This record gives sequence, structure tokens and C-alpha cells, in this order.
Amino acid sequence: MEALEGRGHVFIKLDGDQNHAILTIADNGKGIDPKVLPNLMKEGASFGKPDGNGLGLYHAKKTMDSMGGTIEIGSVKGRGTVVKLHVPFS
Repeated sequence: MEALEGRGHVFIKLDGDQNHAILTIADNGKGIDPKVLPNLMKEGASFGKPDGNGLGLYHAKKTMDSMGGTIEIGSVKGRGTVVKLHVPFS
């Protein structure tokens, strides 16, 4: 919600393939600087939040890894961000 800077939209979609449930969360917010994207899920990496500790996305990735799943983040500055979680069925 912070990325929307006022009025915007968040889209949520649940889909799947033979092995995974795929949860897609997208917004039409300000997007993420391409220089920041590669560092987002690193422990302690926080960008743009004065009180951020850099653990939220790090723990999300760690959880997905432990389950055999994946998390992907794509973003276009000024257009929005898409996060996809591939959660294995078993």
C-alpha cells in the first residue's frame, strides 16, 4: 500500500500448474528502481523505508526456499510491481 502513494490498485490472482499453486500480487504503484531489484531479498537490505530492517522479503524468500518454492519480483519504475509465489503442492 505504501508504494501506491495515494489511490491505486492491487491485483491478486491464484493460478496453478501441475506442481505449484501460483499466487500473483501486482500493483500499479511507483515501481522499484532497477538498481534495487537484485538486492531486495538479501538479509538486512531495506530501501526507502526509514524504519525498515530488511527482513520481510528476506524471510519470505527463505520460507519459499525451504518449501521448494520460488518467489519472483518484477517491476517497472513508474508503472508498478508484480510478485509471484510458486508454492509446491506437496
